[in-house]
Amino acid sequence: MQVYHGTRPIAELLSTDFVSKTDSFYDRVRFDKWVELKSVRMCSLPRESRLVFTLYGRILAPTNPPPGQEVDRVARPVKRELCWGSLQLFNFERALAQGTFLLPLWPRAVEKQIGPAPDPGSHPSANSCPVLSLELPELGSRVIFPDKIPIQPPPRQDYNFKGRKSFFLHTCSFSLFFLLLILVL
Repeated sequence: MQVYHGTRPIAELLSTDFVSKTDSFYDRVRFDKWVELKSVRMCSLPRESRLVFTLYGRILAPTNPPPGQEVDRVARPVKRELCWGSLQLFNFERALAQGTFLLPLWPRAVEKQIGPAPDPGSHPSANSCPVLSLELPELGSRVIFPDKIPIQPPPRQDYNFKGRKSFFLHTCSFSLFFLLLILVL
């Protein structure tokens, strides 16, 4: 899981342990684990933030040693990106996403870093695509992103502008010419 703002990740990549698929009526992989983002505070997230979940598979690949060395017969696991899904943290009404979601998983060929999270109903293979069930904590009430965030002006400091101008006039030989040109215009 990673938090994106536009094309830029704004939090570190969080990962879970490897989980094998379970054979039942449908093949499924169950990640029953809470993932907590500690590096970014909720109040510092931009309104366009989105969660991106990437599903990786593991294959056992033999190692290829350099020429002249022994062949290692032990296969090592190699991670491969399979698909991804994403969710906007704030909706069009500025409300924070809470509760349970079913996210369609897009193939890795579709670029995950461009644009907002795709609408769950916009997947071209919606009837047969894999889905990710996601549960976000319920906070007890709606959390609304503020309309305008008040920006406090920096504290005023008293500068000595006269001293700076005289320093500029003495150090730059052409500065007197530009100053006179400005006064004339």
